[in-house]
Amino acid sequence: MSTPLEIASLIALILFIILVICLIPTVFYVRGKLAELILATQKLEADLQIIVQDSRQLVQNVNELTTRLNEQIDDAGKVVHAVVQWTDMVNRMVTAVGSIIEPPISKIARNISLFRLGLSVFTQVLCAKKSNNQPKEEEDHV
Repeated sequence: MSTPLEIASLIALILFIILVICLIPTVFYVRGKLAELILATQKLEADLQIIVQDSRQLVQNVNELTTRLNEQIDDAGKVVHAVVQWTDMVNRMVTAVGSIIEPPISKIARNISLFRLGLSVFTQVLCAKKSNNQPKEEEDHV
């Protein structure tokens, strides 16, 4: 039994040597690829740091912009409120002035209208008398 055991041990040893011989280049290849992967990861990390910084700066700029925009909207709201107050004041003033001025002007307009009506009736009567008097005068002259 020792011969088959020696042959099996020899075959196992040869297979182990072949395995080690195959594993050594594979380990070096994997080691090189891992080094490349680590280098690419470090480069990616540096690039990501730049992107993160730019993103933070962008967020800060957007926050500042929204703050300014909110301030301008608040200012516009104050202006609109002031304009509404001024408009209400002007409307009250126009109503007050209208209530003070409108009745006398309406009365004057009615009086002028009545005066015009009276004047037109007077001129019509005067013209009518004149036309009636002229034929009599013509008859007197004839």
